[in-house]
Amino acid sequence: AIKIRAAGVNFKDVAKVAGLLSDSILDRSGLPEHLGMECAGDIVAIGEGVDSFAVGDEVMGIALNCFGNYTICRPATLVHKPSHLSFEEAATIPLVFLAAEYALHQCARIRKGDRVLIHTAAGGVGLSAIQVAREAGADVFATAGSREKREFLKSLGVTCVSDSRSFSFVEDILEQTGGEGVDIIINTLPASTISKSMSLLK
Repeated sequence: AIKIRAAGVNFKDVAKVAGLLSDSILDRSGLPEHLGMECAGDIVAIGEGVDSFAVGDEVMGIALNCFGNYTICRPATLVHKPSHLSFEEAATIPLVFLAAEYALHQCARIRKGDRVLIHTAAGGVGLSAIQVAREAGADVFATAGSREKREFLKSLGVTCVSDSRSFSFVEDILEQTGGEGVDIIINTLPASTISKSMSLLK
């Protein structure tokens, strides 16, 4: 085990404290009862058999119930923090990038030239997925729920951005792809939209 002096706060914790997550969402999400799922900080102690980290290392990672001055976690859930990131920035990265990496690389086996539709792409997982997809050489198509969010995505260079609160994204994407559709979809929209999204798969 590794003990780190933790820093940073996660939106999911803020949302829980503010009552923005309903009981039904919490029940389905697997979120722990206590606060803290992602953290960043410096190592103050290490257990036996830990050879990949040392006291003083700055790290980031996943540790349940880590919202406090110190937390204990497994070495496998940590990585060294890039020096250009603050602790606060680093604490926002682990879960959303883990989700994006797992979805695109492990599940979808993304390849260069793939077309990827990312729903609600202005959120944490969506923004992470955009970066992971681009790094793989894929073409990104996105949806977002407000004009401001769609404009934000366009400012990031996403050229095809549609409304996630209507089914207009279907026509938009078919038009942009010459009727071919996409290879991969990351969906965070309600179940009622799944069939519409699936109709866009090649």
